[in-house]
Amino acid sequence: MKNAIFTETTQGGGSKVHQVKQAIRRQILNGKLKPGQKLPSMEKLSKHFGCSLGIVRQGIYTLTAEGVLYSMPRKGVFVAQKKSREATLLWSCRHLNWSTWIASTRV
Repeated sequence: MKNAIFTETTQGGGSKVHQVKQAIRRQILNGKLKPGQKLPSMEKLSKHFGCSLGIVRQGIYTLTAEGVLYSMPRKGVFVAQKKSREATLLWSCRHLNWSTWIASTRV
């Protein structure tokens, strides 16, 4: 399966894991990866980014733990629905810590 939608490359500073995570986040924020859409395999992403499979795996696992992605065994990794990732994307874009974000949302 050819996946032409994944055109983002790793750029900027930080660790390679951070660069991979940010590239995937940009694809989501730009609307190129939509909620429920399956990501290319980790092997394909590894080749695309020119890094090891372990780097891609760690980036995807971190985004999964943050609620940006979800995985289904034997099916793949998918973009989470907007409601479940909204706070995570806001948090990562603003570089707030969770306690600050929670305090700012209380009325």
